[in-house]
Amino acid sequence: MNGARVSLTARLVIGMLAVQVMALIAWLLVWMTVSPYVSYDELAAASANRRIAASVVDSGSGARVQPTRDLRRYQSKRAALEFAVYRAGVPLAGSSPDLVREIGKRRLSLRTGSNLSLHGRTAVVELLTTRLGRVLVVSTGNRFGWDDLPYFFITYLPHFLMMTGPAMLAAAAIMPFIIRRALRPLRTSAQAAAGIDLGTLHHRLSTDGIPAEVAPFVLTINQLLHRVEAGIARQRLFVANAAHELRTPIAVLAARIDSASDALWRPELRRDVERLSILVNQLLAASRLEALSDSARGSIDVVALARDVAADLAPLALRHGRSIAVESDAHSSIIRGSEDGVRSALANIVDNALRAEPRNGTVLVKVQRAIGEVRVDVVDHGPGVSTEHQALLFEPFWRNRRDGQGSGLGLCIALQISELHGGSLRYFDTPGGGATFRLSFPLSQAQPA
Repeated sequence: MNGARVSLTARLVIGMLAVQVMALIAWLLVWMTVSPYVSYDELAAASANRRIAASVVDSGSGARVQPTRDLRRYQSKRAALEFAVYRAGVPLAGSSPDLVREIGKRRLSLRTGSNLSLHGRTAVVELLTTRLGRVLVVSTGNRFGWDDLPYFFITYLPHFLMMTGPAMLAAAAIMPFIIRRALRPLRTSAQAAAGIDLGTLHHRLSTDGIPAEVAPFVLTINQLLHRVEAGIARQRLFVANAAHELRTPIAVLAARIDSASDALWRPELRRDVERLSILVNQLLAASRLEALSDSARGSIDVVALARDVAADLAPLALRHGRSIAVESDAHSSIIRGSEDGVRSALANIVDNALRAEPRNGTVLVKVQRAIGEVRVDVVDHGPGVSTEHQALLFEPFWRNRRDGQGSGLGLCIALQISELHGGSLRYFDTPGGGATFRLSFPLSQAQPA
């Protein structure tokens, strides 16, 4: 299972903040080591005093110092540590007796923020708040250890964060915009890559403005496109050459069949030759689709083209007992494109319709203008296409006929030609039964009145 994707922006911002925090902590440690303003004795005493204050409890008979586990562990590493806790000037039970006696014997004045000197030792006095109110905590004999570091950070880190926090937040807020701007060329390349298909394999991704770290990836994609384009070009050349070479033996075979004297098997062989010829011609058309996308576009009158295709296929229709009719709502409809390509697409669709049309029926070719486009509907009245098979209509080599006729390439080629011209090919059920295929092409900007 793929993990949740985290955006590069989020990763960079989080990484930047983590580096800043670690740098701040490292700077605090360095500053603690070299700064003359840091007193390790005072830090150790302050750390101990807070542990002592946390040990003040109500024993039922009054307040006393009941060392917590943390304080006992702290004391175990400092055998000389002594402390006394005063509340309202009275020492609480649990204080170090020797320290209480020494303070009482010397009648020292306990004032918060001032240190006491006891036999060469410094006692630190702090006023702290406990669960039972405010108390004076006096500690002496302490030494700085690693377990005092947390208090060091608790004491100084907030001050450093107050100084550096606004800059860190500002950087976190601005960084996403900087990163998005830096990655904008990459998003442009991604959109360009999404638009590349078999008809535009010659396109390459631009490396203009691409970050140096990402440029090798874009160059690798361009190299991949080059290899794919070269491989497909070789395959198309092979198909085109093979189809071209097949036309001659097929023509010779057809001539020999026509000159044969036995009329019993001649129609069947002639039908097989026609099927071979259709397949070869469609393979040639498929191999020329690449050239259609790059060829110079000319003006095409779709109305005239539809009449020409109907006239070309009329003898075939009459031979099989069908007819073709052409209707148009305009004298002409001009599009831009390859006339040979559009003619091939329309001829394939009409040929399919003639095969599906019942005997003595009429295939209708209807040319209509719509908003910004011209539509060519080829309507037959045959069995149509079932709902479950409609998704397969434009797949290569799929056939809706059970008699084995046709190559299954005609509609696939027609769809590709329409898309190369910025149009489309769609299927509709003919009212009353049958199939309607609609070719759509964008109208040319300049149309005759």
